[in-house]
Amino acid sequence: MKRIFLLALAIALISCNDQKLTSINVSNIDELQTAINDSKAGDVITMKNGIWKDAQIKFHGMGTEQKPIVLKAETPGKVIIEGQSFLKLSGEYLVAKDLYFKNGYTPDEAVIIFRNSPDSIAFNCRVTGTVIEEFTQPDRHRKDHWIEFYGKHNELDHSYIAGKSNEGPTLKVYLNGNEHVNNYHKIHDNHFGPRPRKGGPKAETMQLGASTTSMTPSYTQVTNNLFEKCNGEVEIISSKSNFNNFSNNVFLESEGSVVTRHGNYATISGNIFIGNDNPYVGGIRVINTGHVVTNNYFYKMRGTEFRSGLAVMNGIPKSPLNRYNQVTDVVIAHNSWIDCEQPIHFSVGVNTDQAEVLPPSEIRSARPKRVIFANNLVYNDRFTSYPIKAYDKIDGVKFKNNLLLSNKNMDSDREDFTLKSISNTLGDELFYTPAQYDGKLYDGYGFNDIDVDLFGTSRNQDQNYIGAIIPPVSDKKATVDYSIYGATWFTPSTGNKDIKTHTVTNASEFMAAIKDANSEDIISLKEGTYLIDETIALAKELKITSANKDARATIQFDNLKTAFLMQPKGILHLESLNVLGTADQDLFRTEDKDMSKAYGIHLNNINVENF
Repeated sequence: MKRIFLLALAIALISCNDQKLTSINVSNIDELQTAINDSKAGDVITMKNGIWKDAQIKFHGMGTEQKPIVLKAETPGKVIIEGQSFLKLSGEYLVAKDLYFKNGYTPDEAVIIFRNSPDSIAFNCRVTGTVIEEFTQPDRHRKDHWIEFYGKHNELDHSYIAGKSNEGPTLKVYLNGNEHVNNYHKIHDNHFGPRPRKGGPKAETMQLGASTTSMTPSYTQVTNNLFEKCNGEVEIISSKSNFNNFSNNVFLESEGSVVTRHGNYATISGNIFIGNDNPYVGGIRVINTGHVVTNNYFYKMRGTEFRSGLAVMNGIPKSPLNRYNQVTDVVIAHNSWIDCEQPIHFSVGVNTDQAEVLPPSEIRSARPKRVIFANNLVYNDRFTSYPIKAYDKIDGVKFKNNLLLSNKNMDSDREDFTLKSISNTLGDELFYTPAQYDGKLYDGYGFNDIDVDLFGTSRNQDQNYIGAIIPPVSDKKATVDYSIYGATWFTPSTGNKDIKTHTVTNASEFMAAIKDANSEDIISLKEGTYLIDETIALAKELKITSANKDARATIQFDNLKTAFLMQPKGILHLESLNVLGTADQDLFRTEDKDMSKAYGIHLNNINVENF
């Protein structure tokens, strides 16, 4: 008994000693880097609460699956990383968690990078519970990324990422080299919050690969994320590699699409696209070969062509890697489009009418072929347009057992859908599904693999339920719970609930109102001329208007290079005003003179002179 007691005491003392050695508290960057350099498997490095300015963290170590090396905040969200900062991870089994990046930007290529150098790469490393909010370059033309994936089996989860306004995808996966392919990275349960319009390309929220590596297998898993108002450009997600999986994500009023830009064999399944009648919101755009598009649900989509609910492209014969390959061998099945205006577009991008002026390498004449479009549902009692628009012959598409429910008369000679009047629908305001289909579902090769619906309910082969949802829809699933995405300790701003109007009569009051106003407030200018001698930097949403639409106020900018400097979250509505400048001035900081759509600038009844 005495020996057993002594042995137990020794084990307890060793355990206490190990616990003491593996918990390391640091209060500045030098202590942090020393702790990292000395770290071993099982260590927990805790950053003290407070502001860490210009923290350029190089996290390298060799943990194990059972004993990772953890770098964490003392209190989630209370370690605030500001200034010119970044986090680089390399080695194996590292975890960084609960950090908050804001009020700064990266001086490097990215904010979070899964490598320290080309020869020091991350494997089985994880970033979780982290927030990057408006950690954006002051110059929107300076390119960077916020998260870069290298190596294999790395993970980003339960994080909030929002506010990138400069050039470059928010998140990018690299596949240059054998150490980065077949990577099986996991990107899940994140909230990708609003990204303002940049104007033009190179502003995706997510890019997986590049044209040069587009034939490379990636197997990146993008699942259970929320993409809210990701408006950077026409592509929210650009898949430029093979065998990627985009499943069970929610796209809320995001002005772009999930695009299989260059890669093949993507799975796009169980996603919810909510447009709420925004004409710029897109859905899924299909290019290349071998994709499976199933169980997706589209609600109130009104986008067209490249931004339509479903856009299947024409390709270029013998296309180079960086152009549009022909769509072949694609399955589009058990999807639902609800209250969408003509949401399905085939042969998008066809330009054979320009064959005389374009080189052959630019002619998109290769129509989709060996495409199966089956068991899909359209429910529509709002619009009279037929749900499909074809820009070329679509003889390469096989239409099988699709159902259109509508009480509207539609002028079309197409027979791609069985048309029935709306009756006996189940669900609430958002989710609709018909009762059992009285026809026979198409059951082609591989269709038995579509064994669950949008919500994971098992599909019984004896049940003829068409579209994405098998009824009934349970109360728990009848709405989308946006709160389950992102960092549990962080609540994103929900906007201005008390919009105020600031009435001003002179230039000093006008400048003070711009400084004091909350986002979405209105600044109302009394009649007169407002002489402004400093650039207006705007990092919030404001409406500036004349108090009397029949007696416009005049804003005159004197001897300034730039009138309005648009910063992150900057959205400007100018209405019923005269805006005067002098020679060689820019009204906005950009080379593009037409800002109304590209950069969050909205002009209504504006007279602009000398810009």
